[in-house]
Amino acid sequence: MIGPGMDDWPSSIEILAGRSVYAQRPTVVPIPDGLPPAERRRIGSVVKLALGVGLQAISKAGVEPDALPAVFASSGGDGQNCHEICLALANDEKLISPTRFHNSVHNAAAGYWSIATRSKAASNVLCAFDWSFAAGLLEAVTQVVVDQTRVLLIAYDAPYPQPLFAKRPIPEAFGCAFVLAPVVTDGAATPMNLAACARPTAPTSRLRLSASEAGAWPIASVDGGQRSSARTAGAVGDTASVAAGAAAGAADGLPTTVTGAFGRLSLQVADAPADRMLNTDFEALRASIPAARALPLLQTLATQRAGLVNIEYLNGRSLAVELEPCS
Repeated sequence: MIGPGMDDWPSSIEILAGRSVYAQRPTVVPIPDGLPPAERRRIGSVVKLALGVGLQAISKAGVEPDALPAVFASSGGDGQNCHEICLALANDEKLISPTRFHNSVHNAAAGYWSIATRSKAASNVLCAFDWSFAAGLLEAVTQVVVDQTRVLLIAYDAPYPQPLFAKRPIPEAFGCAFVLAPVVTDGAATPMNLAACARPTAPTSRLRLSASEAGAWPIASVDGGQRSSARTAGAVGDTASVAAGAAAGAADGLPTTVTGAFGRLSLQVADAPADRMLNTDFEALRASIPAARALPLLQTLATQRAGLVNIEYLNGRSLAVELEPCS
């Protein structure tokens, strides 16, 4: 996680849980590792942000990115690059550099990710305006449940310069990322009976949110069951269940056991308004930065409390995320 006054997930846990005072300041966007110098000079802040949170996630999760499918979710991509192209087109010569042109596509961040990490895995890049985080989470969960594979979710947004800012006023850069992975034992998906969580009475597809170490970046893992349930999760009332805890990796990098689990987390599309945050500074971020719609979920994970989080989704609906601690 990277945002205004929050540089990474471990320090953000303390802020979101209220154990450290939040001091709002401009987002510090890191220079990503892995890119050749020439490529680093070509990328803008939004690509740096996407790569920064993605690299944090895989580092804390302890997974290799070379065969890790990814979902990138952004409400508008690189606004600064769009601004520069508009300036060029407003001039008499109307000359656009090749770098500006290839950075203008919405999947630019995914392309630079594959260069930085040498990943040959598939990536999906989506945009759903202010609802891009919820759409990205739903897409990533669908891939994990249906394909039984790990998936990296990266959500990110950055400000537009004027005069575009007047029409799309995103005040600061914000990004977050999750590694999602199926729990596998002896080559088969396991039912959820780990870390003191009771075995369910009926098989369902489950997403298990966890951390690779105490205070580390969240990992999500999907237990087995009906593999098709997430495909219909776009309908009101359809669900995918989730649990959270700490994972121990197997030789192939997939977690096979979960200890210190937080609990189950259920997802469904609901006819309910989105949750607001009690902290006015956090609420201002949530309301004004599309990727920061993740903040209520991140705060609930940071405080490790049970509850229902409604994240803004399409057509006045929400993605309802319910956390239930293990008994």
